[in-house]
Amino acid sequence: MIRDEAINLHDDSHIKASDDLDDVGFNSFFRPGWKRFYLKWSGADLNSAKKLCPKTVELLSSIPSVKGAMFAIYVTAEF
Repeated sequence: MIRDEAINLHDDSHIKASDDLDDVGFNSFFRPGWKRFYLKWSGADLNSAKKLCPKTVELLSSIPSVKGAMFAIYVTAEF
């Protein structure tokens, strides 16, 4: 289920690099090839995540100790 939602996000280009390099939470990944999609971050209500991957967000919400989660990928070459 998590894999399916991640694949759908990737196929629809929702897992992507920060457009403006202003993403403090993802600061260490500002290198070519890194892309991300936030699922949960510091208690923020991420409507895009709820809409695009509801099952994964529901699972994460059931684990109170999880404060942040994202799908992240590193692509070495674009085809």
